[in-house]
Amino acid sequence: MAQAVTHKYCSSCVDNVKAQKNPIRHGVHLVLSVLTVGCWLAVYLLIVIPWHMFGKHYKCTICGKNVSSFTKSPEKIAVLKAKRNNRIEQKIAKMSK
Repeated sequence: MAQAVTHKYCSSCVDNVKAQKNPIRHGVHLVLSVLTVGCWLAVYLLIVIPWHMFGKHYKCTICGKNVSSFTKSPEKIAVLKAKRNNRIEQKIAKMSK
Protein backbone atom coordinates (compact mmCIF):
# COMPACT_ATOMS: atom_id res chain seq x y z
CA MET A 1 0.00 0.00 0.00
CA ALA A 2 1.36 3.42 -0.94
CA GLN A 3 1.92 6.25 1.48
CA ALA A 4 -0.79 8.90 1.61
CA VAL A 5 0.59 12.35 0.74
CA THR A 6 -1.16 15.68 1.29
CA HIS A 7 -0.36 19.28 2.25
CA LYS A 8 -0.35 20.25 5.94
CA TYR A 9 1.14 23.00 8.12
CA CYS A 10 4.45 22.18 9.84
CA SER A 11 5.19 24.35 12.88
CA SER A 12 8.86 23.38 12.77
CA CYS A 13 9.33 24.43 9.13
CA VAL A 14 6.81 27.29 9.54
CA ASP A 15 5.25 26.52 6.18
CA ASN A 16 2.63 24.45 4.40
CA VAL A 17 4.53 21.33 3.38
CA LYS A 18 3.92 17.93 1.87
CA ALA A 19 3.05 15.49 4.61
CA GLN A 20 2.84 11.72 4.45
CA LYS A 21 1.53 8.93 6.60
CA ASN A 22 2.43 5.30 6.62
CA PRO A 23 -0.75 3.23 6.60
CA ILE A 24 -1.16 0.09 8.67
CA ARG A 25 -1.09 -3.00 6.50
CA HIS A 26 -4.23 -4.75 7.65
CA GLY A 27 -3.76 -7.66 5.22
CA VAL A 28 -0.41 -8.65 6.73
CA HIS A 29 -1.92 -8.65 10.21
CA LEU A 30 -4.86 -10.74 9.00
CA VAL A 31 -2.51 -13.35 7.52
CA LEU A 32 -0.42 -13.42 10.71
CA SER A 33 -3.57 -13.79 12.81
CA VAL A 34 -4.70 -16.75 10.71
CA LEU A 35 -1.26 -18.41 10.77
CA THR A 36 -0.95 -18.01 14.55
CA VAL A 37 -4.55 -19.13 15.16
CA GLY A 38 -5.56 -15.71 16.46
CA CYS A 39 -2.61 -15.10 18.79
CA TRP A 40 -1.37 -12.23 16.62
CA LEU A 41 -4.75 -10.50 16.97
CA ALA A 42 -3.77 -9.15 20.41
CA VAL A 43 -0.60 -7.60 18.97
CA TYR A 44 -2.57 -6.18 16.05
CA LEU A 45 -5.08 -4.53 18.39
CA LEU A 46 -2.24 -3.08 20.49
CA ILE A 47 -0.89 -1.47 17.33
CA VAL A 48 -4.12 -0.31 15.68
CA ILE A 49 -6.10 1.14 18.60
CA PRO A 50 -3.46 3.62 19.83
CA TRP A 51 -2.51 4.49 16.24
CA HIS A 52 -6.09 5.50 15.39
CA MET A 53 -6.90 7.15 18.73
CA PHE A 54 -3.71 9.01 19.63
CA GLY A 55 -1.43 8.88 16.62
CA LYS A 56 -0.32 11.91 14.72
CA HIS A 57 -0.83 10.32 11.35
CA TYR A 58 0.97 12.80 9.13
CA LYS A 59 4.68 13.67 9.23
CA CYS A 60 6.48 16.50 7.43
CA THR A 61 8.48 15.27 4.43
CA ILE A 62 11.17 17.90 5.11
CA CYS A 63 11.90 17.64 8.85
CA GLY A 64 10.03 14.44 9.76
CA LYS A 65 8.08 15.96 12.67
CA ASN A 66 4.35 15.60 13.24
CA VAL A 67 2.24 18.18 11.43
CA SER A 68 -1.09 19.79 12.23
CA SER A 69 -4.28 18.61 10.61
CA PHE A 70 -4.81 21.81 8.61
CA THR A 71 -3.01 24.31 6.39
CA LYS A 72 -2.45 28.02 7.05
CA SER A 73 -2.86 31.01 4.77
CA PRO A 74 0.27 32.54 3.20
CA GLU A 75 -0.32 35.76 5.18
CA LYS A 76 -0.35 33.89 8.48
CA ILE A 77 2.79 32.00 7.50
CA ALA A 78 4.57 35.26 6.67
CA VAL A 79 3.73 36.62 10.14
CA LEU A 80 4.92 33.42 11.84
CA LYS A 81 8.18 33.44 9.87
CA ALA A 82 8.79 37.09 10.81
CA LYS A 83 8.26 36.24 14.50
CA ARG A 84 10.63 33.27 14.26
CA ASN A 85 13.31 35.37 12.55
CA ASN A 86 12.91 38.08 15.19
CA ARG A 87 13.44 35.52 17.99
CA ILE A 88 16.54 34.19 16.25
CA GLU A 89 17.97 37.70 15.89
CA GLN A 90 17.33 38.37 19.58
CA LYS A 91 19.16 35.17 20.56
CA ILE A 92 22.11 36.09 18.37
CA ALA A 93 22.23 39.58 19.89
CA LYS A 94 22.25 38.09 23.41
CA MET A 95 25.05 35.67 22.51
CA SER A 96 27.22 38.42 21.02
CA LYS A 97 27.06 40.56 24.17
